[in-house]
Amino acid sequence: AVARRAALARGGAAAGRRTAAAPWGLAGKTALRALSTTIPADGIARNPMQAARIARQLSDSPQHSKPEAPMSVTFVGGGKMAEAIIGGLVKNPASFKVTGAVDINRKRRAHLDREYGIKTFESVQDAKECLRETDLLVVAIKPQVANKVFAEVRSVLPAPEDRERDLTAISILAGIPIKKLRDGLGIDSICRSMPNTPAQAQAGMTVWTTSGPISPDRRRALANLFEVIGEEEYVSDEDLLDASTALSGSGPAYFLMTMEALIDSGVHMGLSRDLAT
Repeated sequence: AVARRAALARGGAAAGRRTAAAPWGLAGKTALRALSTTIPADGIARNPMQAARIARQLSDSPQHSKPEAPMSVTFVGGGKMAEAIIGGLVKNPASFKVTGAVDINRKRRAHLDREYGIKTFESVQDAKECLRETDLLVVAIKPQVANKVFAEVRSVLPAPEDRERDLTAISILAGIPIKKLRDGLGIDSICRSMPNTPAQAQAGMTVWTTSGPISPDRRRALANLFEVIGEEEYVSDEDLLDASTALSGSGPAYFLMTMEALIDSGVHMGLSRDLAT
């Protein structure tokens, strides 16, 4: 059965290569992924996206990879998007372990502690030991405080040559390039990403890229992390992250505005707001 699924996946992947030149663009690929977010029960790939997902599952199965300890993940910033990722990670304890989250807001800390049972910290300094022992550092703060927070993180981390673990920083900040992340945080291994608001319902689309020393296993772990909040798409060109911010990052807001306008029209014609919604 495994061999059959592998053959089907290879066939689907070949189909994907044949269609890669089609003028879909990122928006078309996003739409196609929305139609293929699950693998059929019979394991047969019916489009290139399902084929890629089957191939990844096969490569991650115990028959193809040795079991490893969960990767530790620490968050600097505990807002809505960070919470969406945390919520997905705690449901995957075999792959990830959320070791802590830093947020200056007391109510947010209490909420994260209560809902997900994770350790929370008021400041980067308070989370020093946690940050020094983590595999993945998710930076989920407001861009306007980036310089201040970057300096705080850099001050508590050992020099790169003295670190006992391979550390990768994952940024979900809009508009902050990899060079600024690397220089500000003092971390060479960088993942820059752009999730979107549907991630809060595990139906998001995250476009991401990497820079620095990142192994194939670490890159696969990053893809798995983004899949807990929906779909993911890796791009090799960082410039595409800015285009993705405008398209998949901001695009859902326009659909929500259209929905709101339709609801308001229903209310104007005499429907109750609940019924119009």
